[in-house]
Amino acid sequence: MSRKESFAKVDFKEALKDQLLPKPHRLFFVYVWENPSENHALVNVGTYVVLKGHCQAGLDRPPIYQFVAVADLIVGVELQLFEWWNQPPTNPLFQQSQKVEPVDLHCNAFGPFSTGETKSQTIFDGYDLKYSLFVVPPKGVAVFYVSMFTLEYVGEVPLSSVTSRSRTPWFCARTCNWNL
Repeated sequence: MSRKESFAKVDFKEALKDQLLPKPHRLFFVYVWENPSENHALVNVGTYVVLKGHCQAGLDRPPIYQFVAVADLIVGVELQLFEWWNQPPTNPLFQQSQKVEPVDLHCNAFGPFSTGETKSQTIFDGYDLKYSLFVVPPKGVAVFYVSMFTLEYVGEVPLSSVTSRSRTPWFCARTCNWNL
């Protein structure tokens, strides 16, 4: 498989209210490879992903009747493998080198006299994502997802109206290398 370069830019601002379950966002690059051999192939999959941008998470002051409010923003990159020869497609066992979460912002607001909290992080770094010893059967098709993801949480004790603000970086995947 030849070297591929992909690029995407995302920029979104969002205000969440009472979002107890994580609100995910994902941007995918999808690559497909078929084993041309009549034999099983043992494949080492690797990609290099660059994240560049500014992330910000903020939490407004909680209402007077609320004691604690929290907000989280997580930004990461991930390599997912799909065994397309199985229908429905399956995934091989996860390896730690498939996922990196370089941004984890956590904001707190305690009591009605809190002013809220804002945290930010600038990011410009590259990450190697790898999967070792992926077995592909003869003529088997493998699908690879390279993705940037964000997860946002807002939680309160007790439940009430607290607003979280977030901004995510733009994302760039520069290369995807396939070693056979």
